[in-house]
This record gives sequence, C-alpha cells and structure tokens, in this order.
Amino acid sequence: MKKLLFLLMLCLPLASYSFDFRFGIKMGAIISSVSNDDAVNPNNFNFPEPFLDKNSATFTAGLISQLDLWKGFGVDPELMFQTVSAKFNHHAIEEGLPYEDLFTVEEAKYNTYNLSLPVMLRYRFDIGNGFFAPKIFTGPVISLRMQNSNTATMKSPLMQFDWRAGIGMILNRKFELSASYNIGLNDYAQYKNTIDKPEIHNKVSYWTVALGYYF
Repeated sequence: MKKLLFLLMLCLPLASYSFDFRFGIKMGAIISSVSNDDAVNPNNFNFPEPFLDKNSATFTAGLISQLDLWKGFGVDPELMFQTVSAKFNHHAIEEGLPYEDLFTVEEAKYNTYNLSLPVMLRYRFDIGNGFFAPKIFTGPVISLRMQNSNTATMKSPLMQFDWRAGIGMILNRKFELSASYNIGLNDYAQYKNTIDKPEIHNKVSYWTVALGYYF
C-alpha cells in the first residue's frame, strides 16, 4: 500500500502537466559511404577491399513527431523510409574472376532499403515565443532492412543500428530544417561466400539534410 501511494505521488506532477505532441512529414537527401575495416581471411590470400569509401547520394522520407517534456527538452520519434547506398568494386565481389582481375576496379553501387525508427533526445531553444527555435538532438536509429541490391554475392544484417547527432531549426512552429550525421554501430554488409572470400567488417556513415512540416 505504501509503495502504491508513493507511485501515485510521483505521478501527480505528471498528471497536472500538459505534454505538447505534434506530428508531421519530412523528406531529404542522404550522402553516405562505407569504410572498410580489416578483413579476416582464412586462406591467407590478399583480397581487395570491396567498398571504395566514396560518397553516394540517396533520399529519405517519412513521418516525424515532437513530444515536449519540460521546457525545451523532449523526445522526437520518427518513422522513415530511407535508401542508404555505398560504392564498391564489383570485381572484388564477383565470382569466378581470375585472381589478378580482382584488383582492377569496376565501380558499382550497393543499396539497402530500410524502414528506420530514429528516437532523438532533443533540446530546443525557443526564441521569440517559439517563432525561431534552433535545436540540437542525438539518439539511436534502428533500421529494418527491407531489401538489398547485389544479393547474389553480398548480404546485409536484417537490423542496422546507428547513432545520430544533429542540429535543426524550426520556424513559426511549422517548418523544420535539419542536418544530422549517422555512424553505423554494426557491419553494413558481408560476403555470402566466406569460403573463397574473406570475412569482412565495415561501417556505414551518412549525412542527412531534410525539410519537415508539422501539422
């Protein structure tokens, strides 16, 4: 009984506070690249690194929301469709090529199509009664891989985990312009055939510039 009364006392301030929740839409551009980590090759042969660490442009679009908790602090969940792309050497992943041809570069794209759930912890600086509101944010991004390209030779994990940090600007409580940087926390892609190919490790990173509108 004492524990129940204690919980009720904790909840009373929250019950008297009105949380401000809003939602909207957002779309933007993504500039992404994948960096190679050291490969683990059981056959002790030298293999070229598959990803070229070059930038590739794609897009993102989806639903956004704002939940104000206290003053400028809040949580901003999103549900976004996004394409993340990486440039790679097609000869490095192609099956049946002579060994010496593996090191000649044939540039191609490896795309992943994701349904992403970013959950951002945010602080907003309301200036001029909220008409002009810069903000900073950071938080995890969990993505479900819906489809990958080049599935004959490469595979990606079902789930991608990233960490995001960024800045933004809200005008007139309606329009939002934001820029953020994501760093991957797990491997972006692997060879399907690890008998003739080395075990590889790599990380994706990408910039996102987006424009949002709140209803």
